[in-house]
Amino acid sequence: MTDKSIDISKEVYNKIKDLKRKEESVSDFLHRILNKNNLDSKKELEEISQDWEKIEKYLYEDRLKNKITREIEL
Repeated sequence: MTDKSIDISKEVYNKIKDLKRKEESVSDFLHRILNKNNLDSKKELEEISQDWEKIEKYLYEDRLKNKITREIEL
C-alpha cells in the first residue's frame, strides 16, 4: 500500500461519520477524495476500496456496540 493510499484511508476513517450528518453520498465522498489526491491507478483504487470495506465493517460493529451499550444503560 502506498503512503498516499494510507493517508487517504485515514482521511476516510476520520470523515466517514460526518457523512451521516451531511447530504453527501459515500460514492461522492470517495470520488472527491480520489480526485483531490489525483489517484488514477487502478491498483490504488482497489486498495482504497478494500480499506473502505474494513472501515465500514468497523463502523457497523462500533454502532452495534454503542446501541447495545445505550440499551443496557436504559
